[in-house]
Amino acid sequence: MGSLPPNAILFTRFDGSGVFLKSIKEDGSNETVLASFNGDTIKAVAANPNTANQFAFVNFDSATIPSMKLYRGNSALNPATSTQLTTTVFEDVLDVQFSPDGQYVLFSAVRTGDANYKLFVVPAAGGTETILDNGGDFSVCPDSANRTVVYSKDNPSGTSSDLYTVNYLTGAGKTALTTLNTETFTPSWNRAATKVYFSSQQPVSGGSGTQTELFTVTYPGGVTAQVTTTDAVFESGFGVNEGESKVSYINFTGSDTDSGVYVMNADGTGVLKLVGSTGIGISTYFTNSQGRMVGGQPFHFTFGKRKLRR
Repeated sequence: MGSLPPNAILFTRFDGSGVFLKSIKEDGSNETVLASFNGDTIKAVAANPNTANQFAFVNFDSATIPSMKLYRGNSALNPATSTQLTTTVFEDVLDVQFSPDGQYVLFSAVRTGDANYKLFVVPAAGGTETILDNGGDFSVCPDSANRTVVYSKDNPSGTSSDLYTVNYLTGAGKTALTTLNTETFTPSWNRAATKVYFSSQQPVSGGSGTQTELFTVTYPGGVTAQVTTTDAVFESGFGVNEGESKVSYINFTGSDTDSGVYVMNADGTGVLKLVGSTGIGISTYFTNSQGRMVGGQPFHFTFGKRKLRR
C-alpha cells in the first residue's frame, strides 16, 4: 500500500498561515490535511518516486530577486540541511518534477537576462543544468522507458503557444504535439502515456474574449479533442483517476462562488464542485486504490501565481 489516501484527489490550499496539501474523495467527503509548507519561502515541491522522504524543492527570499534556488532534501524542506542541485539562482521557477526513475529533476525557470522561461534538466545528484528548450508548463512521461517530456512553448508569433515533446536525456526529437495556435498550457499525461490532458484558450461562444477549456491529445499521434465547452471559465490543473473515468481540475471564474476544485466524468459530463475557491492552488492529482499517485508520477505542486508567458 502507498502512504496516501486511496482513491482520493490531492490539491493545495493557502489559508494565511501556510500552504496545506489536502486530499478529498471524489464525492466531496473526507477532506483531510496531509502536509503543510511555508508558502513565503517555498515555490515548488516534487517527491522522488524511488527514494522515500526525498524531495526536490525551490526555496526563495521574497525580498530579493533573483533568489530562487533548487534543492534536494527531506520533507523538512530546509535548505540548511539539503543539497543545492545547481549553483544557478533563478528569477522564477514555474514547476519541478522528477523523472519516473528518480534519477533526474526537470524544471521550468527563468534566469537573469533570459527572454523566456526555459525547460531544464539536472541530475538528481546535482550538477550543471542543461537547457532542453524554451518552455513553460510541462509534464514528464510516466513511462520510465520513454524519456519524453511534454511542455508548452511559445509559437514563433509570440502570441500563442502549443504543446511540444522532447527527449529529456538527449534533447533530441523536438516535435509539435498540438497545432492549435492558442494559449496552450498545464499538460498532464494519462497513466498509459497514450494521451495528454491540457488547457487551451478558446473564443467565448457568442461573445468577446476567451475562455479556457479542457482538451486531450493522443500521443504520439497528436489528434486533439475538446472535452469541455463552459463559458467564462478557466479550467486547468487536471488529474485523471485510475480507470480514466474521472477528471479532477481547478476551475477559476469571475465568481468566488463558482471557483474551486471540481471533478467530472472524462467526457465532460457530471460536473461536481468539491472545494471552494479561497486560496486554492493550481494543480490536482488522483491517487489509485493502493494510495499511490495515478500515472506513475509522484505529486509535484507549485505555490503562488503561474505565468502564461514572459
